[in-house]
Amino acid sequence: MQLIPSIRRLLPAAASAVLLLAGAGGAQAATTTAGAHANLPHAAPAPGAPPPAGAFVHSPYRQLRPLAALSAERAALGDLVAAAKWGTGAPIDDPAREREVLDAAAAQARRLGADPEVTRRIFRDQIEASKTVQRGLYRAWEADPARAPRERPDLAKVRTEINRVNDALVRAVAASPHARSAPYCPVVLGVVADRVRHEERLDALHTRALGRAVRSVCGG
Repeated sequence: MQLIPSIRRLLPAAASAVLLLAGAGGAQAATTTAGAHANLPHAAPAPGAPPPAGAFVHSPYRQLRPLAALSAERAALGDLVAAAKWGTGAPIDDPAREREVLDAAAAQARRLGADPEVTRRIFRDQIEASKTVQRGLYRAWEADPARAPRERPDLAKVRTEINRVNDALVRAVAASPHARSAPYCPVVLGVVADRVRHEERLDALHTRALGRAVRSVCGG
């Protein structure tokens, strides 16, 4: 898949975190970057380069990476949701399902000792990211029907997989309160998200969805 040129140089983190997280805490990243990057416990690896052995074990990078990786995985499942709904008349917006996801995430956060409202806010962005993917695919399929899916996945099975990712995401939120609340969080998150984008070879639509999904990760 073709990569977004404007995201390719997310490093140095100072400028690129703002690009990927634009409109989603980008202003905060811009104002905190100057002093924050110099104070990071570890420098992040360049995209495509494996991290040194033992690096980032206890670092903000290590804490934030699962949030970005799981967000990308969840956004990718939006492809299957779109394919399952395509041609059925089922709307992309599903308020009942969205409430179910938000309530379940908040309840799990309470059990884990995490902030349920912060978790709920992060999951609202996850839901919007999935809808970003679905709307983007619908537009592509409407413009070129030959690209539309020929098989319809079982939506119930897709949602079971989404629930699995949701469970892991709540645990990742609960495990990263210090990294998420640190002033350098937008910078590190931008680096992490770009690395995930590079490794997963995300196209423009899914890169945009990833940026939407992690919008509220920092600051909570």
